[in-house]
Amino acid sequence: MSALLKPCLSSELSTAALGDPRRTARLCWLVKQLSERPGFSLPQTLGSDSELEAAYRFLGSKGVEPSAIMAPHVAATVERCASYETVYAVSDTSEFCFGGEEERAGLGYLQGNRRGFHGHMTLAVAGDGSRCPLGVLAWDTIVRGPVPKQRRGGGERAEDPHRESKKWQEGALKAEQALASPAAVLHVMDREADAYDLLAWMCARGARFVIRVARDRKIDDDEFTRLFESLQGAPSVFSSQVSITARARAKANKQHPARTQRAARLQYAVARRIIPRPPTANSDGPSELTLNFVHITEPNPPADQEPVDWKLVTREPIETGQDVLNIVDAYRARWTIEEYFKAIKTGCAYEKAQLESLHSLLNYLATLLPVAWQLLALRNLGRDQPNEPASKLLTPLQLEVLAAMATRRPLPLNPTIEDAMLSIAGMGGHLKNNGAPGWQTLGRGFQDLVKYVAAWVAAKSTKTSDQS
Repeated sequence: MSALLKPCLSSELSTAALGDPRRTARLCWLVKQLSERPGFSLPQTLGSDSELEAAYRFLGSKGVEPSAIMAPHVAATVERCASYETVYAVSDTSEFCFGGEEERAGLGYLQGNRRGFHGHMTLAVAGDGSRCPLGVLAWDTIVRGPVPKQRRGGGERAEDPHRESKKWQEGALKAEQALASPAAVLHVMDREADAYDLLAWMCARGARFVIRVARDRKIDDDEFTRLFESLQGAPSVFSSQVSITARARAKANKQHPARTQRAARLQYAVARRIIPRPPTANSDGPSELTLNFVHITEPNPPADQEPVDWKLVTREPIETGQDVLNIVDAYRARWTIEEYFKAIKTGCAYEKAQLESLHSLLNYLATLLPVAWQLLALRNLGRDQPNEPASKLLTPLQLEVLAAMATRRPLPLNPTIEDAMLSIAGMGGHLKNNGAPGWQTLGRGFQDLVKYVAAWVAAKSTKTSDQS
């Protein structure tokens, strides 16, 4: 398998500067155990009470910082990015919630008085059409207090250097600083990032970006006064058919409705608009911005489905059909980071960690982020190279056990990667007619495979012992 997709993570992290070579060795040992048993808790992953205690001491050590754990992975990500002419720096935020009766020191407040924190991450994704995840370029955490900040005027909020929305700018800056060629970076962000101050900051530094529009702004135009009205009136330049992925309802609002997988005929319109600075923006910013917009619509959706309606803002060129498709392809890469968050939460079961402090949880997250990236890269390999031999994905022993135990989706002779992935998902409860397997069925199936392999090895060891 390509070293790009199946690295030795313990080797990748061996340069972590943790102040003591024994800590670095402990990190390499721990990440090796975790990568071999994704989805298991620490007590399930580690073989003895002494190993578990050693892991807890490492994660809780004041001499170990998350940034130091992650530094070698970021450096390796930068090396992988060097192979691509364009790299999408895909940013998003996800909340990490931790239940249980025990109070955990340092955790913040989530909606509904749940406890946890928000993680803002920037994932490097190949810009060559493959959308191959290349690793994490930047990450930060946001810990909210129990009492919401007192409401302030828009201009006052905009000029607050500690405002939470600065995460988009800080993540983008870290990504650019990490890479040797910042001009090759194209920042991709969702609707939460649609803010005049961020757009102005991007434009001022000549940064490349594609951001989904959330706000219907005033515009400086002779025919229209509002942005959305003007985009609705823009003529369609061409259409194409694309595959729309399935999605369960993500939130109890209309921004994230459930949808089924389908082929959709989309129409594309483009426009260049002048956006005046709103009263809520920083008064030091430019008085107006000239930006390019791409409006993607689905004129004839199925009767029971919400139509596709994406409004994208960018500085990328919009002169040709290929220019527009490049912008849309960049935005579609945003779903990669959603899958990455699923890899962390479901594939690595991070939110099930029973660690007692925010410091330990962040060190554990930093340890798991490279593991989750590897899981996502391997899953993409199963999607993009399904006909490659399964031996590129699984060990001979894993294939032997999978062939014996996968009864719902039996493993054929000379299996491909797709055969192996479907057999694993079948053990996790995936049904043949349910489309591509998701993280939960893959995670459950892989956990079962690991348990079966362990039992297989133990049985062989017992048999050998009895014979001797």
